[in-house]
Parts: sequence; structure tokens; C-alpha cells
Amino acid sequence: MSNMYKKLYSLFLITILISLSIFACRNASAENISSDEKRSFKVAVLLARKINADGWTRAGYEGLVLIEQELHAEIAYTESVAEADFERVFRQYARDGFDFIIGHGGQLVPAAEIVAEEFPRTKFAVVTKYGGNNKNLGTLSMRDSELAYLVGVVAALKTKTNKVGHVGGIPYAAGKEIATLFERGVKDINPGATVFIEWIGDFTDRDKAREIAQSQIENDADVLFTIAAGTSVVVHQVAEDAGVYTLGWVEDLHNLAPNTVVTSGIQDLPLLLLKGATLVRQGRWEGKQYKFGLREGVQRLAPFYGLLTPEEEAQVNAVKNDIISGKIDLTP
Repeated sequence: MSNMYKKLYSLFLITILISLSIFACRNASAENISSDEKRSFKVAVLLARKINADGWTRAGYEGLVLIEQELHAEIAYTESVAEADFERVFRQYARDGFDFIIGHGGQLVPAAEIVAEEFPRTKFAVVTKYGGNNKNLGTLSMRDSELAYLVGVVAALKTKTNKVGHVGGIPYAAGKEIATLFERGVKDINPGATVFIEWIGDFTDRDKAREIAQSQIENDADVLFTIAAGTSVVVHQVAEDAGVYTLGWVEDLHNLAPNTVVTSGIQDLPLLLLKGATLVRQGRWEGKQYKFGLREGVQRLAPFYGLLTPEEEAQVNAVKNDIISGKIDLTP
């Protein structure tokens, strides 16, 4: 090999070594950069009602704030979205480059299905029970059967008349499951109990909620369980006036009527939304139904504030442990 070729070959080797060195340095630097610094993460939530309309809606907003805090996400939300505007708002967030768009409530599923097909690279979720599209649209839901059954156990222990009531909003599939398992929890503890299950038909008709609550009380129900969102406050008020007990849903409602609300089935919706956003952030979103419950701490009972005896509390805790271990069949 001539001296000229030897020099050219040496220069080529030096160039390759320098290039590899630079590439290695870049890779080493990339490993030291957090995923949050590599690219922004944008999350938006659609709320069908005003943020403070009820605990459910407020929890959806609080979940978005938790995502901002824990995942350092850029967030946005739209409240009081009318049904006619569901598609438009989903579509606008997708066009604006949001990575994860959440519809807070089962009524948003049809619009989410349409827009998710239009934007296959964007991840969508609806907070409800629904199978998803196995691509980019999934759902975030609770194992409601666990908590509903446990609330039913409390109702069975508290009733003296052996009659308890359930006041629901709209009988969606999720709501029906809650009612079914609540009744099962009551009757597994007190087989002779009667459970009145009635539906308002929406989440805003307070007059109808009052009418149902009063009717159930007139029929000797002395414990009322309500999952009627914004109208549930009326049920608790009617029960307080009548001197009977209630069981709340979504958040701890003790302060609403301290001598009336025995406990509440707490749905930690903010944590639920955070778990969904974390899956997306980690690249693990599969467009399916994700369920969380007592085991993951997404659901729990509020304190009893002295309205159950120590023996009754111990019985409730024993049932909770059996639910977590799978000893109790909670198939709807």
C-alpha cells in the first residue's frame, strides 16, 4: 500500500472513531435527560358540567391538576360542554397536538369513538365502563362492584327496619352494576332486607330526587344510598330532615350532614386519571378498558365517624379483605 493510501486509510479510521465518539456522547447525554425534558406531554379533559357542579365533575378537574403536578404535563380543560359540541371539542384538542384527551363521563363515548378514528396517533380515554377500540381509545373505570358491595354491607348493618333505598341518576351500565352489587351486599348480610332501587332519569332533576327519597322513607326505608351526582345533596337533606341515614358516593360527604351520612364510597377519580395518563406517558396505552379498585387504593370507604359500633366496623373490614383476596364473587 502506497504512503498516500496509508495516509487516507488512517484519516478514514480517525474520522470513524471521532464519529462513534460523538454518537456515544450524544447517547450518554440522552440517557441523562428525563422523559419530561425530551418532549412535552399535553393532556386535556372535557367536562359536561361546570367544575363545581358536583363531586364527580370536580374530581375530573382535580385529576387533571394531579397529572400536571405528577407528570409535569401541559394541561387544558373545557367545562360545561354541551352534547352537540362533544365532537368539536375533542377534535380541537387533537388538532392542537394534545397527547392524551379525556372525556369525563360515559355520555362522551360516541363522540370519542368518531374523533379517535380521525386522529389515530392521539390517545383518547373516557371515564366510564366501555371496551375501547383496542387502538387509541380506551376507558378508565373503577371496579365499582367492590365498593358498591361494601356500601351495601354497611347499609345492612345500619338498617333497623330491614328496608333500604337506592337513588340513582341515569341507569347507565355502570350505574346498574353499582345498584346490583349494592343490593347483593345488603342481602348477603341481611337476607330478609328489602332494597328499593329507583332512578331519577338524569343528574339535574332535584325535584325528582326529592320525590323518590321521600317515597322511600315513607315506605320505611331508614338508610338511603345515592349515586345521583348533583342531585344527591337533596337526598341527604331529605334524609336528615326525616331522621334516617344515608350513604354517599364519590367523595366523603360527612360534613354535609354529620349525623346522617354514615360513610361514603370514595372514588379517587384524580388518582384514576393519573394512572391513565401515566400509562400513556410510558407508552403503554393499549386502547382497552382499564379497571382499578380497592387493591390499588383508587376506591375506599370514608371514616364512619362513630356511626358504626367497633364490632360493625370490624365486620366491614373483614368483608373488604375478602373482596380484595377474591373470596367474594362480585360478578354483576
